[in-house]
Amino acid sequence: METKLTPQQLSYIDRYLKNSDVFYDDIRYEMTDHVASAIENMEGNFYDNLYSYMAEHRTELLESNKVFKKLAFDKAVSLITKTLANVQLYSVTAILFATAYFAGTIAGNETITDNLHIALILILTVVLLNFWYYKIFSSRSYSVIDKLLTVVYFGAIVIRVDMFIENTILLNLYYSFCIAFFILLTQSLYRLKRKYKLRYEV
Repeated sequence: METKLTPQQLSYIDRYLKNSDVFYDDIRYEMTDHVASAIENMEGNFYDNLYSYMAEHRTELLESNKVFKKLAFDKAVSLITKTLANVQLYSVTAILFATAYFAGTIAGNETITDNLHIALILILTVVLLNFWYYKIFSSRSYSVIDKLLTVVYFGAIVIRVDMFIENTILLNLYYSFCIAFFILLTQSLYRLKRKYKLRYEV
């Protein structure tokens, strides 16, 4: 006969998996659900059943943890790819560039370039602060968000195309594109956070 586990028992499984190096909350959620379903069909003491099940399936579960991590990385890359394919990205880029171009005829292209550069730095600062807050202070850690922030963080440091662009107008176009890209990507990041908060922080 199937016996539903109590919230305390589910919490115990979650802590057990966390102590077994299943770091990400979303992965543990899925694993906890999987382990709980198996134990609910077993007769006897909850703790005996849990340790018995984990003794038999621990290696298999930890292997699936590696698979989940890879899937998280793939999802993060997919999200970046979707952002690059989003028509809105190019619409925002066009608006920013057009505004910068006309402002440049009044204030001078170099002044507008400096302003665009400062705007990009401010947006990147928000992303990088998110990265370090999430890595050091956040009590929650979700696999896809972690991989997404990691890719964006190191991408922002390593990829510096602007260092090779000498033409001011092309530089303005590049900064306009980057600003639009990081704005849309930051929106996606916060949507992911909200989605995970609703699903896992209950």
